[in-house]
Amino acid sequence: MAGGGGGGGDGRGRLSSSCGRRICFLSAAKWPLLFLVSCVLACSYGGKAGGGVMALGPAGLTVEDKAVLRSLFVGIQNLKAGVDGDGLMEEIYAATKAGAILESLPSMGEGILSDGGLVDKYLLRKIGEGKTAEQYYFILQTAGILNLQVTQKLALTKAVPIFWSTLRSSRALMPLFYAVKGLQTAKEEGGSLESIEGGGDTAEKKRTLEDTLNRVKALGSASDGTWSKEKGGKTTATSTGFAFQAVAAIADLLGGGADGQDSLSASSPSGAATVAAIAGYVPKLFSTAETSDDGRLRFEDQENGALIATASVLTGLSALLEVPAVQSAVKWSGDKLAAGTNFLLTEAATTTYPSEALFVLESVDMLSRNPIAVPLVISLISSPAISFGADEKLKVAVTNPSGDRLNEMTVVLESATRVGGSSKKQPVALKNKRLKEVPLPEGVMSIYELAVPMDSFDLGKYEIRLTATPSPYETHYLPADVTSVIKVTGVVDVGDVKLAVLDSDTGLPSKETSLAYGTSGTAAISATHLQKLRLSFKLKSPSGRPFLPQQAFVKFVHVSSSTAHLYVAKPDDKGEALAVQLDFLEAMEKSNFLSGAYSISLIVGDACMENPLLWALGELDLDLPKPPLSKPTSSSTEGSSRLPKMATPQYGPQPEIEHVFRKPEKQPPAYVSYAFCGLLLLPFFGFLYGLSKAEANLKSFPTSGLPLLASVAFVGGIFSILLVYALFWWKWNLFTTIKLLLPLGTFTAFTGHFALSFLADARKEKVA
Repeated sequence: MAGGGGGGGDGRGRLSSSCGRRICFLSAAKWPLLFLVSCVLACSYGGKAGGGVMALGPAGLTVEDKAVLRSLFVGIQNLKAGVDGDGLMEEIYAATKAGAILESLPSMGEGILSDGGLVDKYLLRKIGEGKTAEQYYFILQTAGILNLQVTQKLALTKAVPIFWSTLRSSRALMPLFYAVKGLQTAKEEGGSLESIEGGGDTAEKKRTLEDTLNRVKALGSASDGTWSKEKGGKTTATSTGFAFQAVAAIADLLGGGADGQDSLSASSPSGAATVAAIAGYVPKLFSTAETSDDGRLRFEDQENGALIATASVLTGLSALLEVPAVQSAVKWSGDKLAAGTNFLLTEAATTTYPSEALFVLESVDMLSRNPIAVPLVISLISSPAISFGADEKLKVAVTNPSGDRLNEMTVVLESATRVGGSSKKQPVALKNKRLKEVPLPEGVMSIYELAVPMDSFDLGKYEIRLTATPSPYETHYLPADVTSVIKVTGVVDVGDVKLAVLDSDTGLPSKETSLAYGTSGTAAISATHLQKLRLSFKLKSPSGRPFLPQQAFVKFVHVSSSTAHLYVAKPDDKGEALAVQLDFLEAMEKSNFLSGAYSISLIVGDACMENPLLWALGELDLDLPKPPLSKPTSSSTEGSSRLPKMATPQYGPQPEIEHVFRKPEKQPPAYVSYAFCGLLLLPFFGFLYGLSKAEANLKSFPTSGLPLLASVAFVGGIFSILLVYALFWWKWNLFTTIKLLLPLGTFTAFTGHFALSFLADARKEKVA
């Protein structure tokens, strides 16, 4: 990553790696950032020539939008307010980074530069407290953005040894990421790897970086091209973006920067081979992405969401493409890069987390500054609705993802094709028309326009296809190929309106009335159930061609009951006229038509009509026989009746519903119950009688020691079992009883065996 050494994913990677305070470094009360990002950044892109076609989007950032966006980052405000904590350093970095991306530093007046002294003091304090590569990374990035050169040099003296130590000891992705990005900043300060202090001699530094590169590669999955934060951890698209940035930084440190591919291959052949192998993961990574019908591509991440994941991947891929060893990746990633950028910008409004906006801003910044592959943004500036006959011009803006003005491009309206209609193959109204650039002041986005020749269009919707091709000297721009739908609107003429009563047998009109558009309620006709009614009319566009609207209805309203019936006007076989034919006999049976006066209205509407119709044609006096008793006397229907035909009224008091409970079953007489209860008690009394006959006594009952305990437990177990039987008879179910009987039976059997064994031994001793 160029410039401040870490743009896009740097701060965000740390933030997304530990949700909580890390992910919420922006003011949650300022969520409208997301709406603004979507409104001003929601653009779409086409890939390289022959790639997928994207959807058109709105224009890029304005100065006012950037001012609003910058105000949402609260790190400096928290510093002024004396708020401190573990996350303040990241908040300050976010504020400075967002300010730099939005180009607000030189033009905001009382902006971030005016607070440079306050931030400088804070950074100097943090330099002495820093212990990790992450802490010093944020310090270096913030100082670099604010151009605090003295502070940055002081931080480097303390940070570089920690960076080298981290590279030698850490096996996790994020510490390695912060360390290599910090060393990249040190290289930018000194100009070469040799100028970076510590780390041993140049050969030892290269060995350390090559070993780090291999450790980063080991965290990747060769099956799907994604990375994990640590060995054995879950792989995510978000982590993959940071891995790509780390690889790009290591390649730059090893000598594979803008000097050319040979410098990396000559300086570190093994490093160049590893970078090329990692570049081979990219096609596998994009094979796991999801692509929508309109060409948008996204990566899923359950922890951080699709927007953060996609932004991280695009930022990492943009950094990786700057490495000469992988610049051939443009051949297979150009379309994918444009499709992912399309999702990134068009879906920014779906988030409610302001932190995601920084992911979008930094990724957009990286994509706009990439020297290898920059997607072009074609944005519709003019209204998507063109009025027929007016002096209309089609205007589009061509920018990079940041909304910056570019050099003149070749912008062509490839085709304008009618959308919809019965024919599958629609005629092309316009093709191969080059748009002219509009002269505008410096700094304003490039706008191209085309005077629309209305004689080539008619009312309706048209899909326009636009392409933007850069000059042969600007090969880093990816040609754009986008589509959008515009509509041509106009005033529709209504003519040949005829209202006729037809004979059911012959189908010939017995009475026909012609109506002129603009006259209300002039028709007055009568009919019986043995006749039919036909209403026909024609619609013409300003070009004189027949026009078929999206919606055309004829509405009949019974005057006395306000019952309404709607019927769809359908085009004839030639597609020149629309008509409704109503059979009153069928209408009476199926739609519950009533006798009496009906008002007739014509309703016509279409998105391309500038004069939608609600025209009161007149009245119909309908004479129908009385309906049978089984039919309702009034109802409200629309077309064919959807209401049940009920003999009772639909509304009003209903029959009372009485609930009848089941009568109790007949019980036997009381004497029968008592008799059976006595029979159940007979065995117990028999047991007591047997004890008396056997002259049972307690003379042999043990009096001490374990035999006494066993005997007491045995007798208690028997009584417990009897109690369980009683409870089962009273209220327990079989399952509850068995759960208690099993342990009680086992306990009673064990203690009984011990007690009875003691009695048997005692009897043997007496006999002896």
